[in-house]
Amino acid sequence: MQKFIGAMNTKGAGKGVFITSSSFTKTAVDEASKAQLMKVVLIDSENSVSYLLITT
Repeated sequence: MQKFIGAMNTKGAGKGVFITSSSFTKTAVDEASKAQLMKVVLIDSENSVSYLLITT
């Protein structure tokens, strides 16, 4: 997650989406929530169906 947020910062991105077919560790979730001035959306196997249903 730190590398993803670092890459976002390098490119000047204000938001990003990180998708996994498994689940995120508590540390990854904490890092994503602490990303300053950035919105990081985490999509894992538990909530991926919810996102698909919302967008269809």
